[in-house]
Amino acid sequence: MPVKAPSALTRTVASLRQPLTTSAIFLAVIVGLGNLLPLSEDLARWRSLLALVVLLLVLGMVATHFAGRPRPRAPVVVRAPLTGEWRAVSSPATKVPSHGTHLFAQTWAIDLVDARDSVDMSLLGRPRLPEDFAGFAMPVRAGVIGQVVSVHDKARDHRSRDSWASLPLLLVENLVRGLIGHRGTFGNFVTIEASDGRYIAYAHLRRESIRVRPGDDVSPDTLIGECGNSGASSQPHVHIQAMDCSSLRTAVGVPIAFETKTFTGVPARGEVM
Repeated sequence: MPVKAPSALTRTVASLRQPLTTSAIFLAVIVGLGNLLPLSEDLARWRSLLALVVLLLVLGMVATHFAGRPRPRAPVVVRAPLTGEWRAVSSPATKVPSHGTHLFAQTWAIDLVDARDSVDMSLLGRPRLPEDFAGFAMPVRAGVIGQVVSVHDKARDHRSRDSWASLPLLLVENLVRGLIGHRGTFGNFVTIEASDGRYIAYAHLRRESIRVRPGDDVSPDTLIGECGNSGASSQPHVHIQAMDCSSLRTAVGVPIAFETKTFTGVPARGEVM
């Protein structure tokens, strides 16, 4: 069945989200620093002008969240890429957009955490090594018939940010990662063009665990890498999303469904697959 392309408005809005967000955050930081420093009258005027620009950019960000939203279409069906039991942390079965944003085609993305690992934020827990989690280094398979189109494998696996004490650090880190772009946000990732012409991205993979390279043909059982804690990640997990094109910066998200022995769909937040 042919895949309908997104409208021109949806595509244009998708391409504007990242530059609007980056510009707004960067200029907001400059304005904030300006408020902390004694400025001459001329510089104070420039600060006020920049504050107005930031306001306009923020309004643009809000507008792109509601305008050009991807329309639900037939989901990309993926054979369960993980073995064992995995709990959904952010899921399109619970809310859309699942991560609170359409940026980087995350509209119908899902985060899966090994069910043996706790997902509750402790009060004063220390950041833990990724090796302390059961899900770390668990194998991730392609789940579809297709071809690898892009790979990033150099981001480090950092310590966990799974306590309230580390929440400020997580927020600041994720802000900086968002300024870097999709590589900062997703860490190590693999993007696959599925046989129906749409794309699957697997993110937050373990550093130097990726087994495939661009141009490689894959089947559902092909090992592509391992669960990691790279990019904007509070603990080891796998982020999976479907898109209409290969560019994580400008792609439009599309729904995804997992095919297992017992069901076809996506688990809601807190449910185990």
